[in-house]
Amino acid sequence: MSLTKVTNSMILGAVANVLDYGADPTGSSDSTTAIQAAIATGNSVYIPAGTYKTTAALTPVGNQVIFGAGQNLTFIKPSLAAQNGFTVLNKSFVDLRDMTVQNTAATPTGDGIYIQGGGNCFVTEVVVSSFYRGFTFKSTGSLQINRCYSTNNRSHGFLLNTDGTTPTVGVWIRDCYSTANTGDGIAITGLVTGIYLDTLELSLNTANGIEFIVDGSGAPSDFLCTKVVCDTNGQSGFLINSGVSQCYFNNCWSSNRGSGYNFYSLGTEIQVVGGFFYNCNGNGIDLLGAYNSVIGASVHNAGINTANTYDGIYVNGSFSIITGCSIYSGNSGAADKTRYAINLGSSVTNGTITGNNVVGVFNATKINVGTTDGPTLQNIANNIGYSSPVYSGATPWISGAGSPEGVVTAIVGALYSRTDGSTSTTLYVKTSGTGNTGWTAK
Repeated sequence: MSLTKVTNSMILGAVANVLDYGADPTGSSDSTTAIQAAIATGNSVYIPAGTYKTTAALTPVGNQVIFGAGQNLTFIKPSLAAQNGFTVLNKSFVDLRDMTVQNTAATPTGDGIYIQGGGNCFVTEVVVSSFYRGFTFKSTGSLQINRCYSTNNRSHGFLLNTDGTTPTVGVWIRDCYSTANTGDGIAITGLVTGIYLDTLELSLNTANGIEFIVDGSGAPSDFLCTKVVCDTNGQSGFLINSGVSQCYFNNCWSSNRGSGYNFYSLGTEIQVVGGFFYNCNGNGIDLLGAYNSVIGASVHNAGINTANTYDGIYVNGSFSIITGCSIYSGNSGAADKTRYAINLGSSVTNGTITGNNVVGVFNATKINVGTTDGPTLQNIANNIGYSSPVYSGATPWISGAGSPEGVVTAIVGALYSRTDGSTSTTLYVKTSGTGNTGWTAK
């Protein structure tokens, strides 16, 4: 039987109220021992409205709920720089909810919520701020993180990584914010797999919105990212490094004017379906790895601050697919016009560019073909706003207004019909080079 002073009742396994164990809700004295005593009962623990100073990480036992009165009512305030707010080591079925955890030290080096090992844990409606990292999940699995907020931390808002051998598997982060952190909104490092990110805002972070990093333990893989917003981060929005594989981005949104990229993929089997990518300093989307695809995305106003330098979508890998996209440049000024709607680099092989709508103000060639790969050239078709080449075997026959010299990129042997030509300037043959020069009128 357990006596609770707050309820004055005798109930087997009653919720342990930290006030009954001597916690100070005014924040004047150290409540660490009192809160930990309530946790040691093994029962669910209630932390009423108030401010609670702590000087050591709170360490839940397994199969335990620890809950406050609400994000704006219950405040856990660690006071030491190296201190975590909560540390959950090799425990399962821990449920933290309804509170704010805020470090008060000048230069913190600890984490707000640190979970390593174990699994089947839950964090719901918890605000974490002013730590080194907000949330760290290491070599754990089956976590559900719902409606949490990580802000003003000295490094990453969320970090998912491993101990070097055991992967982090099956983490669901949903309806969360990670903003104004000095590192990434979310950093995913090493052998992390089977992760679901749904309805997130990653904004105003000094580094990247979300970054996928390969390390000695392995590479992140098998991610499903749905409705992830990256806005106004200092470096890149979405940054996917080489070695990362099988990540899928559905209906995501990025507007990044930092020093890096908007959506940048060096990974393999990276798929973007739908979504909106706009008003960025660089290219709207960069696909540099193999088997990358963009399907049905909207890309608007890439290279907004630099004229004729950046592209809506830049591709320079093998087996890439760009289809059903709307790529628009409304920047008619000399200072900010998008260069090409789609730019195919020289390393593109076996690409497919079909059914895209390329409208607005671009260079004369809305789709720049920098590759001489035959299969790719034959798979550029049915793009609204662009006159696709007609092929005889692997030789393109292109038509358009004006001279192709210095404008149209093609392989030697290509033919160009000038729709506004006259005697001796109606038919051109590509006689030299691999770029947009070397055209000879016939």
